[in-house]
Amino acid sequence: MGMSAFMAEYELGELVYLRTDEDQAQRMVFGVEFTLSGATLYRLVCGTIESVHSAGELSRERCVAEA
Repeated sequence: MGMSAFMAEYELGELVYLRTDEDQAQRMVFGVEFTLSGATLYRLVCGTIESVHSAGELSRERCVAEA
């Protein structure tokens, strides 16, 4: 099996926000997974809580809801 190059939109250690998080808590990217189906998943940590998300769920900026 040949080697493949994978590109991630977010880097390890980068601080991000979840677009759907009402509190807009800052999270750190601590892992990236590339799946056989071609998906890229990001492992995030916020305090002691770990979660896995796709790039479309993440933002580098706080997502402020418009009133």
